[in-house]
Amino acid sequence: MQSQDDKFEQQYQGSVYSSIVDQPSVGMTPVHGSVPLQGLPNAFLKEKSLQVNVFRLNSKALFITVSVISLIVIAVISVVALKSPKPSTAPNSQYVVGALPLNGVQSNKDLSVGKLDQLTINGLLQANNTIILNPGSAPTSAKAGQIYYDEVTNEPFYYNGTKFVSLNPAAPVASTSLGGLTGAIGLGQGLTIAGNQLGLVNSFTSGLVTGLTGAVNQIKVSGATGNIKLSLPQDIAVTSSPTFGGVSINGNSTFAGDSNITGNHTIHGQLSVGSSSTYSGTATFDATAKPIGAELVTNGDFTLGTLGWTLGTDVTYNPGTKDVTNTSVNRGYQQRFYTTFNTVMGNTYDITFNVSNSNSSMCIYTQNNSNGLCSYSLVNGKQSQIFVATYTGTDTIYFDDWNGVLGDTWTIDNVSIKQIKSISNSPALKVVGYDGSSWLSLGNDILGNTALGQGAFQNNTTGNGNSAFGTNALNQNTTGFYNIATGTSALQSNTTGNQNIATGVDALLSNTTGSQNIATGNLALQGNTTGSLNTATGSYALYDNTTGYQNIATGYLSLFQNTTGSNNTALGDGALQSNTTGSSNTANGTQALQSNTTGSNNSAFGYDAGYN
Repeated sequence: MQSQDDKFEQQYQGSVYSSIVDQPSVGMTPVHGSVPLQGLPNAFLKEKSLQVNVFRLNSKALFITVSVISLIVIAVISVVALKSPKPSTAPNSQYVVGALPLNGVQSNKDLSVGKLDQLTINGLLQANNTIILNPGSAPTSAKAGQIYYDEVTNEPFYYNGTKFVSLNPAAPVASTSLGGLTGAIGLGQGLTIAGNQLGLVNSFTSGLVTGLTGAVNQIKVSGATGNIKLSLPQDIAVTSSPTFGGVSINGNSTFAGDSNITGNHTIHGQLSVGSSSTYSGTATFDATAKPIGAELVTNGDFTLGTLGWTLGTDVTYNPGTKDVTNTSVNRGYQQRFYTTFNTVMGNTYDITFNVSNSNSSMCIYTQNNSNGLCSYSLVNGKQSQIFVATYTGTDTIYFDDWNGVLGDTWTIDNVSIKQIKSISNSPALKVVGYDGSSWLSLGNDILGNTALGQGAFQNNTTGNGNSAFGTNALNQNTTGFYNIATGTSALQSNTTGNQNIATGVDALLSNTTGSQNIATGNLALQGNTTGSLNTATGSYALYDNTTGYQNIATGYLSLFQNTTGSNNTALGDGALQSNTTGSSNTANGTQALQSNTTGSNNSAFGYDAGYN
């Protein structure tokens, strides 16, 4: 049966006491830690409570005591209520502002809030001592700025809105492996750990390195232990003048100052030498093209028969030697064979092949690339043709007989086409004079041109197979091909003219686009500009000719004043000397038809024949 004391305890269980009994009555246990709660909102009082310890009392004595305490509490609450500020609600806030006096809390007791899992403070929270965070795990629904103390790593973390970040930046990260190996890591000689850092000991003073040994003529070692000096046999600074017994240079080299080069040297690439340099010994200039691309020809060695190739009726495949042979029996395109390959505009390509059993010239050309590959004469052995592509796509390369003469024959094998590194149209050896112009160009460039003389072949762009010997010879040539100029200013103005031969000072000086002219002698065909198929032999022969064509002048001043006359033949000094526009005349003899100017279809034989 429930006692009176139990009923009393149930009636007041969970209540909040707001007074302190300083002097307990006889037989009564004191109550500690009660807190005045006047001024707190009713909603707060209904939901939460402060827990105190209540000892069970004698029912009668307890009833009297409680009654007295109740009267005292009512009196105190009335007084405090009159003095305390009224609660107010902050604008636009869901929190109620109130006062929580703590003057009744004893210093040696804990303050706990029952049934409360969070406390929100709208203002400044100041702790005069410390704040303790109970260790736990990371919150699952964290908010930016939230702090917790991790129970596993024993360090505080804060949430930056994305993840929790340690508040202990100095915390070391333990390494569990090194180079993929795990387990204990031992320190070898020369290594030490100091202040949690791995360092090197002085290998020289510790005896781990006993010394350094140099190599003869390479590295010199000097100095005592702990102070090592490395040096070269000679200075190699940009201001030094080293001496070498022999040098192998791969790439382009420049000797800008005065150099004294002795011994044998192999140079792969271009060599530029200063104006006051001397050179003795044997120099080898190797400008061999280095392929950088894959093979572009299918079955170039003919081991698969004629796969990938088309052969004319005069071309046969030789199964035993695995090559192809042309034997001209027919005319036209029956002497050629061809295959296809791909090019990219601007790239440089090298065509190589082997020729054997050749008794005639042949021609190599492509269908779409305008590269002027055709060669008049090829000797037996390995051949190479380099060109810069002017076409992107699939092209066809032809191997054809040049003369078309019955009985011409040659055998071709090991055809290869590969891309090579793009190089300038520069020869293997080039000498630049004091004026900055080219004075010597030897060894041919990738277009097969050779030049010797100040300003010779200075402005060429894509012209190929030209030879210029003499100051300013072929100086203005750009795209003209297969021209030969020998003599100062010979063919100087030629730009696109082809297959001209000029021998002598100022021979074919003014020729620009004229082709297949032959001028032998100083100032021969000097004024010719666009005239073609002229032959002038002798000083001043066909001197004034400009556009006249198919004229033959042999002798000093022969056809001297001819300008536009064509199909004239003058043999002898002064023959047809005054002819200007007359055509189809024949003068054989010194000063024959000397005074003829515009007459045509005349013939004169002998000294002074037809002079007047």
